Amino acid sequence: MARNSNKFWTEQDDEKLRALADRKVSLMKATAAMRRSQFAVKKRASELGLIFPSPTQERNRLRAAMAASA
Repeated sequence: MARNSNKFWTEQDDEKLRALADRKVSLMKATAAMRRSQFAVKKRASELGLIFPSPTQERNRLRAAMAASA
């Protein structure tokens, strides 16, 4: 997968990152969608004051959704 290494973050990138955070997607899904490293996405999210759920939170959310549908 091609990465955006050594590329500046654009306003469009920031908006996309905000939308992903609003939808509460995992950090791993956000890194794939942004085509950037996990470190880069995590750092930029921090700079913008965005929070992505931890892997534990994501796992618990999925388990709760599965239990609710069963």
